[in-house]
Amino acid sequence: MTDHDHERFAQVLQVLAEAMGETLAPARVAIYFKVLSRFEIEALERAAYIHIERSKFFPKPAELIELIEGTIDDKAVLAWSRTLRAIETVGTYESVDFGDAILHATITAMGGWTEAWRWERMDSKEQGYLRHQFCVTYEALTRQPPDMGWATRPLIGQAEGQNRLTRATWARGHEHEEVILAIGPDGRVIDRRAIGAAGEAMEKA
Repeated sequence: MTDHDHERFAQVLQVLAEAMGETLAPARVAIYFKVLSRFEIEALERAAYIHIERSKFFPKPAELIELIEGTIDDKAVLAWSRTLRAIETVGTYESVDFGDAILHATITAMGGWTEAWRWERMDSKEQGYLRHQFCVTYEALTRQPPDMGWATRPLIGQAEGQNRLTRATWARGHEHEEVILAIGPDGRVIDRRAIGAAGEAMEKA
């Protein structure tokens, strides 16, 4: 992080404080910033939300560092949270690119992006079981990575999947435009790329 990230950093700590019933003094924010400034602000945000899920108490800097640098288990949980947030905010209609081959391979192994819309509609028990299966799969693929060729490709959404079946019958027109949504660390869209006639991603003007 740089000094330009200080306000955003303070907001992250404030979210933590409110979630944990804490009161933050400026001096405490300054100390945390100094200790954690070697990390990217996005990494800290991810760690903060994981901590909120796991703990009732305000984290020490060492706890946030452990979450940022993480174990394979930590990374799996983070990948699950990121995926679920993407399903909630983006949906599975468009094709997506998480920029993470392990995550792509995990989602594919779990049924693919076109079927992932069901995950957020499950009850808590079903979703808890699915989360466990997701994390186990992610950890296994981390230890034995998949072929990076196919795993680095975007995940096909419902629109692109259907269009691949019907492309030969298309009339030219904007209604048939397809896009790939680049998904950021927080599970939200950070970029949109058009897909050309050959199915290849292109930068959208």
